[in-house]
Amino acid sequence: MDPLESHFLKKFLLEKQLHKELKLMWKDMRAVDDPEKLPLLSFFFKEYVSTFPFITNNTEKQQQQFWQDVFQFVENFNSKHFSTSNERNGSTKRSQANKKLLGGLLVFYNSVLITGNEMDYLTEPHLKASDTAKLDKFDFQKKKNITVIGMNQYDRMKFINGIYINIVALRKVEGEQSWFFTTSHHHDFIIQVVRKDNLETSFICKSHNQLSKLEHDLKKELPGVMSTLQVKLPHRPKDNENSIETSRMATRSWLRQLANKMEVAESSVFSNFLSTNETNLTPEDEEDYKHRINHEMDILRTQIEFHDQTAKVMQDLTHNFETFKQSVTREDDAVMSLFKEIGSLSSIKEASPLLKTFNDWCKLQLAAIVYQTFLGSDDSYAILKKTKKFHRLFPYSLIYAILRFTNPMKMVSRIIDLLFVNIPRLPTWNRQLAEDSKNTGARNLFSLILIMLLNEDLNGFGKELYTLKEKLTGYELYMERIDNYVHLPNEEMEKVRQEASENLVITTLSTNLISPPADEKLKQILASFRGEGDSMLYLNLKQYWLLQIRTRDKLLFKELWRQPELINLIKSTVDYFYTPLIKVFAKAKVHIAFSALEGLNNDMLKTLSSIQRSDHLNSTEIYQRIKTVLDNHEEVLWNFIRDVYVNDDEKIFFKLIMWIERFLTLVRLKFENKQAVMLDIKVENVNPLLKKQLHAKIDATLAKRKLFKDYLEAKNSQRDELEKDWEKMNDELIGSTTADDFGVKSEDIQDINNVTLEENILESNQTNLEKELLAKLNAIDTKSDTSELDKIDISKEVKMTLQRIRHVTSDI
Repeated sequence: MDPLESHFLKKFLLEKQLHKELKLMWKDMRAVDDPEKLPLLSFFFKEYVSTFPFITNNTEKQQQQFWQDVFQFVENFNSKHFSTSNERNGSTKRSQANKKLLGGLLVFYNSVLITGNEMDYLTEPHLKASDTAKLDKFDFQKKKNITVIGMNQYDRMKFINGIYINIVALRKVEGEQSWFFTTSHHHDFIIQVVRKDNLETSFICKSHNQLSKLEHDLKKELPGVMSTLQVKLPHRPKDNENSIETSRMATRSWLRQLANKMEVAESSVFSNFLSTNETNLTPEDEEDYKHRINHEMDILRTQIEFHDQTAKVMQDLTHNFETFKQSVTREDDAVMSLFKEIGSLSSIKEASPLLKTFNDWCKLQLAAIVYQTFLGSDDSYAILKKTKKFHRLFPYSLIYAILRFTNPMKMVSRIIDLLFVNIPRLPTWNRQLAEDSKNTGARNLFSLILIMLLNEDLNGFGKELYTLKEKLTGYELYMERIDNYVHLPNEEMEKVRQEASENLVITTLSTNLISPPADEKLKQILASFRGEGDSMLYLNLKQYWLLQIRTRDKLLFKELWRQPELINLIKSTVDYFYTPLIKVFAKAKVHIAFSALEGLNNDMLKTLSSIQRSDHLNSTEIYQRIKTVLDNHEEVLWNFIRDVYVNDDEKIFFKLIMWIERFLTLVRLKFENKQAVMLDIKVENVNPLLKKQLHAKIDATLAKRKLFKDYLEAKNSQRDELEKDWEKMNDELIGSTTADDFGVKSEDIQDINNVTLEENILESNQTNLEKELLAKLNAIDTKSDTSELDKIDISKEVKMTLQRIRHVTSDI
């Protein structure tokens, strides 16, 4: 086999072995301690999970109790028979977590173990930062020529659900005069609306009252959607110039947020709003538009200033990181050396070039975020106003006194104890809660709080089920069949699942394994499922099914509180991971760091307010004023970091770095001792069919990678040029460094990222771009014949290789 085939064959066989072991582990969690049954999982558990510093920092007896709590909880959880992905009409959180666990372990073992001539594939030459000089390729002159999107620049407009919205001017409307008084004037918003399908511009004139009416009507029609909005309609604009401008940008942000909601964009209320009160631009409007453009160009110039300053620092940082990267890939204690330097510094000015440059880069990043959040976005004025109010009301002095004269970490520990302590009598203030506590045996505040939350969800399900039952009048028989399926014993439920070849809902409604028998109305349901007749009939039954499945899961979660396994696990986890931090921070001068935080917030908000009120500062001055605030406060942060390092008596952070080094050491082992990590995969007969099946798997993997790459490029093309430039510049932080430099194939990392991306897309509002991606992914034949590949069993070879690795690394 060639290097590519060797790599993918090993990857396929490792994935198959891990899948088998994970399936066995969830059936018997204690088997993770048995290298004969679960060689891969057992090795990882013993070498990395059980050696995690926050666990090993406890006594042997405490560690045994912790793992006993873990095993008992998993066994108890598995006995509950929660819903499967097929029943939930999509992957459950458990299956998603299992997929990520499998992916992470696969990347680890695929990076550690090698086979045949695979090293030729893993060590493919790639260009270094000095060869590519990627930062030099930035066209800074072009970046300085970036302008605000013009009124007729349709190719640059960002369409949201097919609509582009901009507020181009504010039109002053004089008040009406009468015999007795003159009403005050107000401002109307001149809104540009462009639709992607015809790229034609229309202008509409709307008062603040009309915007308020739009908000009222949408809340009435779509209350659920409107409750999820993060930005509210701003107040009526005042005469102050800066307040005409902040109101315009905030209102534009609100309108664009509405357009981003598919339900709003397709509603008749929003469509009518965008198509009424049309107007033409007056000379005064056009003059006002020029003023608005100039204001946005000032914001853009300042953003570009941050870009330029950051790029200059990154030139040095990229060079310094290249040196650090080479030491990490070659030296065993490179990360530890950097950690020791951080802990030994009394001032950042004494740091090495790498750390000092990294500190400068962090300040620039933070300064850019501060500017964009509080000055440079449509919502900046409102955000700064709320932040200043919060800052004024926040009890800094009280918290400072608590931090100085008490141990707040210990207080939190006591609160945790209070949450989990058993209550001798049931609560009487809530009858339903008291009844649930009695039924489930939950006797502590933590479980009672969770029960209250579960009850709220169940009450919501009950209301939805009541509505669905009204819609499904006449189909009570099929709702009863769904109810009966939900309450089947697990063995009988599994028979129904096995019978379901295409659709589990349809099988439940039609199978002879569930009573009462189906009647002639089943034909109408099947027609609805095929898209014929009443299309809502099947959808309503499917929604009824999903709600009953989710109701069963919620009730099973409530049952978990009958036994103490979950509470014991949460208590021990909090204790093991939180107690070491309590001890460290109790000795560090937290109150001084908190006081410094107050000073930083105070100086920064004063500076931002001053910049906001000023209309004569240029971009360089704005940049310098924000950065100066961070420069003045950086030493306090480094003093606190050093204080934590010095007071870490139990060396918890030191041990954590050592633990991380163990990963790097094992991943590097193939470059130092190839034979120790060689997985000798024996293929008795590399016949044409096996090669065909292997290449089918390779082609499927490569095809999926290309689909995700094309999708991300398409999404990137829809973003602002400056935003793309900023991300590209951040990507250049580590030069040409990739995971390959550390012994991990970057494509394997990307495969995990793609899995996460696909899950996020499935759970989000999908545009045509996302729907097209999902359709193409589904079209890839990932379930091709693997009969020849499945004949290869590597469990014996895996055990032998892991034994060699243990022997070689035993002294590390």
